[in-house]
Amino acid sequence: MANRIITRSLFYSVAVLLGISRATFGLGDDGDRPPPLTFDRHVDYVAWYTRHVSDRKTDNAFAEYTKLCPNGDPAAALGELDESLSKNLKIAGSRVWDREEFPDVFKYLDAHSAEIAALQRAARHKHFWQPLTTDELALWQVPTEYATNCRTIARALTAQSTLMRDNQSTHLLATWDTLLRHADHLNEGRQLILGLVAAGQTNLVDVQVMSCLGHGLLGGAEISTCQRLLAKHGNCPPPYSTFVPVEWARQLDAIQFVCTKAKLDPDRYSFFVNQIAKASVEGGEQVFDPVQARNAVNKYFEDMMAIAKRPYSLQNCLAFESLDDEAQMRFAKFQLLRITIPKLTRSYQLMLRVYTERKGTILLLGVHDFRSQHGNWPKSLSELKIKNLSALRTDPYSEKDFRYSIRENGFTLYSIGADGKDDKGRHDPKWGESEGGGDYVFWPVQDTPSATSKPRGE
Repeated sequence: MANRIITRSLFYSVAVLLGISRATFGLGDDGDRPPPLTFDRHVDYVAWYTRHVSDRKTDNAFAEYTKLCPNGDPAAALGELDESLSKNLKIAGSRVWDREEFPDVFKYLDAHSAEIAALQRAARHKHFWQPLTTDELALWQVPTEYATNCRTIARALTAQSTLMRDNQSTHLLATWDTLLRHADHLNEGRQLILGLVAAGQTNLVDVQVMSCLGHGLLGGAEISTCQRLLAKHGNCPPPYSTFVPVEWARQLDAIQFVCTKAKLDPDRYSFFVNQIAKASVEGGEQVFDPVQARNAVNKYFEDMMAIAKRPYSLQNCLAFESLDDEAQMRFAKFQLLRITIPKLTRSYQLMLRVYTERKGTILLLGVHDFRSQHGNWPKSLSELKIKNLSALRTDPYSEKDFRYSIRENGFTLYSIGADGKDDKGRHDPKWGESEGGGDYVFWPVQDTPSATSKPRGE
């Protein structure tokens, strides 16, 4: 099989040199969907994916990212964070600290300075893609272990940026630039798992920006610089449609793997379910029609793409949830699809949160920038001098302006959250998904994780 794959890979390379279109081999360039699965010939979804994410790109950061996960083992580089260290890393990243306050954090940062430096070097590269070899026989075998450590190193980097020192704001801005460049890299991979890690990095930055504003670590020109930095990386997260084609291709490739032509191969099916999906065959799939399974997958992702192309919003999230519920019923007779296609609504909800948080954070910086220039808070968001203000000020959960009002000791800025109603600034860190609902408050900065907490004064 390896010789056949190598030969096929070389054949494609020669074909490209001769100007023969990859569409001839089922590797078309339609960005909205992967190549069709027709069962009359093998579709090389790995080759399609490689081209999909790397076409015309140079200056790859991949070599630096591999240093975060030597030999494909995430634990080999960073080990496991115990509960105390994990908690202290989070606290240290939210405010200025010193080595006497958190000696365990300081020791951890010192022990993993090489990995932190690798992430910083990687972020200086222009692009990121994962070079794949002919050993990758199917798209679901493409490894993403390195992404596991990216989140941990990012948390370490935020803690390092708030370690007490001179030029504190300079270190903060440099860290945010690194993390946002890194998030851009992960999004270039166009895999949903990478997009979710990237969303996590974006969230780390936005939360730290809000915390630093609340603790007075940013002011004057630094606020303007930070605002421009976040706007520069405003495509975090990118549209959900960015990730749909690869997830779609992964499912088609799974169907292709368990079939010979258009008939189920019992041995390959059992291997896939037991060894790859880490599930168990529930007495075997008595009836498996590959064509019906393919059609069900295509219908699901076609409908998903129609929703995913729209801007992130609560209404589209509800449409996504309805689609997922319908699909699960449609997949009921296909054990393979029940295993390989999870409900993706939660990923959309998390992306919606991060998208809203990024808009709110840029608005928050704009309000503080306005005060630094004029000496007073703006009377309304319409007074802000921000590019694309009309789009930025729209809360995706209400499709109306974010709630903004001046009060005696400052101002309040919040999103109404997932419950779809204005709870008058009662903060819920779960974005209105907690029992009793609530809003997500950007300002005043929230100190408590309680879903019923009140905004604290400045």
